[in-house]
Amino acid sequence: MFQGRLLYRAAISLSVVCFIVLSVFLYGCTRVIRDASDELVMHSWSVALDGGAEVSLLFDGDNAEFSVTSGDTSSVIKGYCVLSADRFMIIDDETGEQFVFDYILHGDRIELTHNNSLIILEKG
Repeated sequence: MFQGRLLYRAAISLSVVCFIVLSVFLYGCTRVIRDASDELVMHSWSVALDGGAEVSLLFDGDNAEFSVTSGDTSSVIKGYCVLSADRFMIIDDETGEQFVFDYILHGDRIELTHNNSLIILEKG
């Protein structure tokens, strides 16, 4: 009788531990995408242009980095980022200048527009 009760408690304890571990695992691996801005910040974006230049867009918490590299020359806008469902603004850490980009997501691609110039980046 005593062994049966002990075995029953062990089985219940194991079930509870498994449930907790599974819940934490699933919660930690699941991310809810509410709108385009969630999708935007979950991924890195980049493209290699025909002339050899590379353009990339990365997000890290409340910060973003937009960079253009061509040969030995590189231009980087990096700083605090404010986003909405169709636009984001990066406030450059070094200059304090604000750069506004409009965007449209198309699955694995994003159309970025800045000062009437369009570039298409792909998920990295």
